[in-house]
Amino acid sequence: VLWSKDPARPMIPASTTKVLTAAAALLALPAEHRVTTKVVEGSRPGEIVLVAGGDPTLTAQPPGEPGFYAGAPRIADLVQQIQRSGVVVDTVLVDTGAYAGDALATGWFPADIAGGSVAPIEPVMLDGGRLNPLEDESPRTPTP
Repeated sequence: VLWSKDPARPMIPASTTKVLTAAAALLALPAEHRVTTKVVEGSRPGEIVLVAGGDPTLTAQPPGEPGFYAGAPRIADLVQQIQRSGVVVDTVLVDTGAYAGDALATGWFPADIAGGSVAPIEPVMLDGGRLNPLEDESPRTPTP
């Protein structure tokens, strides 16, 4: 042993928690449920609101370029949908009200963001908060 801290203290590994969370979601949500990010009109002309629903896979990669998450929705798709609607946009707001509480879990350190281990948990993220959307352990952004 080179280093240890509280070796007799039982802890739940994060990967186990992810599996249990996924299983709970599969049991609680209908099979056709999808996490959505939508755009709605704002309170004044020219204003739109991106309503975040919990999707960390939205990508800023241009059409035709791969993203980290295969088949992920693209910002470019939302832009095209807005353009087709004919709405002239001068202001974009983002509604992140779907989530409450801390963006970092207990035990996560802000220094780990730049190291690529974690990103703050937000109801909308670009490429999972990766600065390089094609690398798993890419440095992350504090504003995903």
